[in-house]
Amino acid sequence: MESVQVFNLLDRIFYLNLEEEFYISIRAEKNSNKDILDSEYIKNIIKKQKQKYQKINSKRKRFNSLYLITNDDCNLNCRFCSMRSNLLERKVNSINLLDMDTIIGSIEKINPRKIIITGGEPTKNSDLLDILKLIKFNNNISSKIYLQTNGTLITEEYFSKLVKLIDGIEMSVGHYKDISKLEDKIEMITKKGIDFVTTLTIDRTINENLDILNLIFKKNIKFILNFINNSGSAYDNNLKIMRYREKIKTYIIMLEYILNNNFNCDNVVGSLFNYPRIRKSCNAFGKMVTIFPNGDIGMCNKSFDDFFKINKYNDIIDEINNKIESKEYQELLCVDKKIMCKDCKFRYFCGGTCVADELINSIDIEGCKMNKTFIVFNLLIYDCKMTNHDNIKSLKKYLEFCYNNPEWINNV
Repeated sequence: MESVQVFNLLDRIFYLNLEEEFYISIRAEKNSNKDILDSEYIKNIIKKQKQKYQKINSKRKRFNSLYLITNDDCNLNCRFCSMRSNLLERKVNSINLLDMDTIIGSIEKINPRKIIITGGEPTKNSDLLDILKLIKFNNNISSKIYLQTNGTLITEEYFSKLVKLIDGIEMSVGHYKDISKLEDKIEMITKKGIDFVTTLTIDRTINENLDILNLIFKKNIKFILNFINNSGSAYDNNLKIMRYREKIKTYIIMLEYILNNNFNCDNVVGSLFNYPRIRKSCNAFGKMVTIFPNGDIGMCNKSFDDFFKINKYNDIIDEINNKIESKEYQELLCVDKKIMCKDCKFRYFCGGTCVADELINSIDIEGCKMNKTFIVFNLLIYDCKMTNHDNIKSLKKYLEFCYNNPEWINNV
């Protein structure tokens, strides 16, 4: 195997082929045979893995995602807003149909796997439906279109027009105090049959949101649990960020709630059980583009920093290529060259620390521990032959161990 990285993880040894982006693992006792990699058994495994990932990679587009931030204002006032859309006394930027005349050419050239329409709250933009039509019915754009929204401004009439222009919705749900209104909104979306994901951002304790979770779990809707990170308004307001054990406890409470109520949560837990893939950098290394409502174009959706900006008046592909070929950009985004990550055995599974955080001197060490925790579970414990219910039990038991032994993950 060429370009191979080797590391031990408990009772297994992992061989990572970085060039072809696949890996195999072997029990440590089997690896005591120095010729193990030359055995027919292992050669067959390697061959199958190569074929599997060659098939996956052949279907990948160069660009995974394009974030189109249609406006930066919002009808809500979340104190932790990463986009600072809760700041009332500021200039509001938004993209209109005239702006799209210059933007659409860049979208055509990128033609990513998916386009995420976001904000602020994008449904506040009066031109949103017309903007979506320009993208949806463009013969040079084959991307899936997803809308990130809080859902509060979407009426039945508006949604009947919107649903024809998008492939999916990601809706935040933590702000719904009236559960009946949330249930009506969920019913409105699910009956149309489009891809639907709910997200909940925790800033204190999950116990305050159990009524929301109860509804999501009963309906078995795709669900992502998020935690406040130290960016945007949370950074400005110096909000308390949950520590590792607090986050682990949150997951334990959630999993216990699922088990105690015997919910059928196949869709809910999909975000927890993921086969780790090799990642040599974060998506800001040439796999993502963000178009901001003031007209700026950047390569990260989390940061407004000039470090990520590219010249919107030149050829966007050339600009991206020039950026990723620069030594400064590679040193901050490629795990092979990141000083902080050089001794971490998990670096090729997480893609490295977040550069957007590094640029504001706010590296999320607790987030690193969480990433490692779930990587270990999915590499060593998750069993695709078991039911999701049984895997939830395994995950809960594992997280309870991590909660009681918080430094264990740093020494694996």
